[in-house]
Amino acid sequence: MKVYIMGPKQLASEDTIPFYKSIVAFSKKYFGDVVCTYPNFWDSDKTPSEHYEFMKNVISECDLLIAEVTTPATGLGVQLEMAVEYGIPVIGLLKKGSKASSLAAGLPVMKKVIEYASTEELQKQLSDEFAHLPKKT
Repeated sequence: MKVYIMGPKQLASEDTIPFYKSIVAFSKKYFGDVVCTYPNFWDSDKTPSEHYEFMKNVISECDLLIAEVTTPATGLGVQLEMAVEYGIPVIGLLKKGSKASSLAAGLPVMKKVIEYASTEELQKQLSDEFAHLPKKT
């Protein structure tokens, strides 16, 4: 199974990169293929059109998307619409005390929006969500 962990690029900082790395490492226990906005798509020499087509291909091959939805972003919204187009389920991640966009939270493919205060709390909740998934072989 393949999962794509995504979030707004403008959130990339010394504080957020360890967060994404920890979620990627955690997700590898459950998925055979884990891709993430950081570092997989950090820098690109693709044209905007090439990048769009590339992302459509990446998303179309996924079994699940995990989206950090705390901060609204145009690119993230486009990717979420791609998930709708391909019928790929999404789990949203939202920092406690924040409010998700009602459009994002209302997507027909949004399985759940998980509110979290810490990486440890998030991993526990993701573990509960992943429990029914087939184990990586």
